[in-house]
Amino acid sequence: KNPMAFKEYVNYGAALCQTKNYEKAVEILEKAVDIDPDNISAHVNLATSYQELGKNEQALAQYDIVFRQQPDLNVLRFDYGNLLADMGKNDAAIANYKMYIAKFPDDARAYQNIGVVYRKMNKIDDTIKNYQKALELQKDNRNIELVEDLAECYHLKKDYPNAIKYYNEALVDKPGDYNIRFNKALVLHATGNYSDAITMYTELLQEKDNANIQKNLTAAYVAQGEVFLNSHNYSFATEMFEKAIESNTQDSYAYYGLAKAYAECSLNDKATEMFEKAIAMSPDKTLYSDEFAKFIASTNKADAQQSEGAIQDVVLSLDSVKAAEAQDNKKYQDLILSGDNNYKDKNYDVSIKNYQDALKIKPADEVTLLKLGNVYKLKNDSKNAINYYKKSIIVNPNYTDGWFNLGLVYANDKNNNKAKECFHRVISLNPNYGYAYYALALAYEQDGNKSEALNNYKIFLTQNKDEATAKTVQAKIEELEKTDK
Repeated sequence: KNPMAFKEYVNYGAALCQTKNYEKAVEILEKAVDIDPDNISAHVNLATSYQELGKNEQALAQYDIVFRQQPDLNVLRFDYGNLLADMGKNDAAIANYKMYIAKFPDDARAYQNIGVVYRKMNKIDDTIKNYQKALELQKDNRNIELVEDLAECYHLKKDYPNAIKYYNEALVDKPGDYNIRFNKALVLHATGNYSDAITMYTELLQEKDNANIQKNLTAAYVAQGEVFLNSHNYSFATEMFEKAIESNTQDSYAYYGLAKAYAECSLNDKATEMFEKAIAMSPDKTLYSDEFAKFIASTNKADAQQSEGAIQDVVLSLDSVKAAEAQDNKKYQDLILSGDNNYKDKNYDVSIKNYQDALKIKPADEVTLLKLGNVYKLKNDSKNAINYYKKSIIVNPNYTDGWFNLGLVYANDKNNNKAKECFHRVISLNPNYGYAYYALALAYEQDGNKSEALNNYKIFLTQNKDEATAKTVQAKIEELEKTDK
C-alpha cells in the first residue's frame, strides 16, 4: 500500500467530481476504494459520480457502504433520496428526505422533492402540504414551475379557488404559457364561468388548432346556452347553441337546446327541425321526445285557439269542466269517424282536415298522427307523410306501426338505409311483427345482400298465416337460393 499514491487518487477523484468530469472521476475513485475500502470520502464521491452518470445500481451500492459505516451522515440523505426517487423506490425516498429535513428544516428543495414523490404516489394532500412549505421557504424567489405544479394539484382536488389563485400567480411570470392558460380555462369552465372560459378557449385556438380545446369550447357554448335558456334569454341562448352546432358538435343537447330556444321565439318550423335532429342523434333520451310531444301539443292548441277567435275570461265550475271534457271527447270521436269514412271514400283532403281538427282536441294522439301520415302517403306526399309518422313515434317512441310506416315511405323513396333502421327498430320493439321482416328482406334484396334477404324472408314465413303471401315469398326464396349458388 502506498499512502501518498492513495491520497492522490482520493483528492484527484474528488476534484474530477467537483468539476463534473464524472467518467474520469469514476475511473480514479474506483481505484481509490480498491486501495482503501474504508475511505468514506472516496465512496461518497464515487456514489455521486455514478448517480450523475445514471448508473443508479452502482450508486446505490456505494451509498449503502457509506451509510453502513456512517448512518448519521444525514447531509447525504437529500441526494440519496433523489436516487431512490429516480429508481421508483418511493417509500424509501420519502424516508430519506424526512431524515434530511429533520437535520436541515429550511431547505426548500427537500420539501419540493418529497412533494414530487407524493405526486407520483397520487397523495395529493401530502404533495400540496410540502409544495406549500417549499414556496413559503422560497419567499420572494418562488419557483414558478412549482407554483404551476401546486395549481395543478389543487385542480386535481377540484379546489378551484386555490387552483385559479396559483394559475394566476404563474401567469404573472409566464403570461403567454399555453398549458397554464388552458388549465385555467378548464377551471373557469368547471366553475360555471362559461363566458370567461369561452374567451380563453377562443384565444388559444387562434394561436394553434387543438382538438381537445375545440371540444371544450363547444361544450362551453352548450353549457352557456343552457344558462341563457334557463334565464329566458332566448336570443343569446340561440347564439350559443348555433355556435356549438357550427363546430360540428356530436352533443345532441345543442340541438335540443336550440329547439327549445326557437320554440320560445315561436320559430316553430326551425324548432321542429332541431327537435328531430336531437332525437335522431340520441333516440334513447326520452327528455327530447317528451318535450317534442309537448311542443307539438302546444302548437296544435295554439292553432285551435287562433281558429276559434278571441278567448273570453270565464270561470268554470267543476261540472262545467267535466261537461266540456265530455263534449270535446264526443267531438273528437266524431271527427275521427268522419276522417275514417272520408279516407275509405278516397276523399283524402277532407279526411286530412278531419284528422287535423281532431288533433286540435287531442294533439298528442299517435294513432291520429299515423292516420294523417297514411293519407299523405296515399297522396304520394312523402314529406308530409314522414313528418306525421315521425311525430307519431316522438309522441310514443315504442309505437311500432309508426316506425313501420315511416320505414315504408323511406323504402318507397329509395332510402334503404333509413328504411332498414326503421324496420330493425320495429323488430326490436316487437319480434313478432311479421311484415317488418318481409319489408326488411325486400330492402336487403334491393341492396344486393342476398344472405340477409333470405334470412328475413324465412323468418317472415314462420310468422305469416296467409297462404297466398307464403307462396309468393317461398318462390322468392327459391329464386334467391338458385342465383346464390
